[in-house]
Parts: sequence; C-alpha cells; structure tokens
Amino acid sequence: MKIKTTRFGEIEFPDDEILTFSEGLIGFEDKKKFVLLPTQETSPLFWLQSIEDPDLGFIVAEPWTFVEDYEFELPGETKKKIKIEKEEDVRVLCLVVIPENPEMATMNLKGPIILNLPKRQGQQVVLGEDYSTKHRIFKKKTASA
Repeated sequence: MKIKTTRFGEIEFPDDEILTFSEGLIGFEDKKKFVLLPTQETSPLFWLQSIEDPDLGFIVAEPWTFVEDYEFELPGETKKKIKIEKEEDVRVLCLVVIPENPEMATMNLKGPIILNLPKRQGQQVVLGEDYSTKHRIFKKKTASA
C-alpha cells in the first residue's frame, strides 16, 4: 500500500503491516488505521502514522526503554477486544511528546497503546494505576558539588 504523508512524503508498506484500532486513539476516535514506522535505525522511537489522515502521526516508544519499573495489569476486556491469546503477542507503546527543548520530553504512561502484533489489532487503554500522562523521560540534571 502507498500513502502520502505530511512528514514523510509518499511511503509504501505491505498491507499486512496495517494496525487497526476499532475504537481509534483517545481524542482521535475516528482514525482507525495506522502503520508503525521507525524514526531511525538505532532509535527507540517510532512514528505511529495514520493511513487515513496524512497529517496525523504520533511519536511512540516502548515504555521500558525509559521507565524500567513500569508495570500494569492488562484489562481482560482489552485482551478480548484485540484477541490476545499469548503474552508474547503483545507489544506496549506509549505516546511521547518532544517539545522544543528535547530534554523536557514526556511520555504518557497513563494511556498505553496495546498491540496484538499477529492479529494487527490495537487499543489504547487508560490505567487505574497512579501513572502520569506527562512523565519526564530524561532525568533532571543536578549540579555536582
């Protein structure tokens, strides 16, 4: 499949790489189809690019890259909706916001994106755990004594 995007121009990818979000993402419920694109070969960041809206793309990353102790119980309803059968089928991504000063980048740990890779299904969930929507991913620099 080929699509034209604002950020990347025309991109081509196999149809079997399309991720379907039956409920869309929070705030973008009408956008259901996305593709995951690497930002750079060695970067932990990816683009979750809408194939329905050329202007809509989100920077995402696996949360454990930045927050080693991140954990939560996946809601049973989510497992059913996106047909999760085995833990190894799951990939978890979180939205990342990179402002003008990249050292102030944040990650939404409260609303992770759950993917069932073999079924190419996804859902964003809102966790009951006490996580932030704006967790700073880089440690604050402290003055050395």
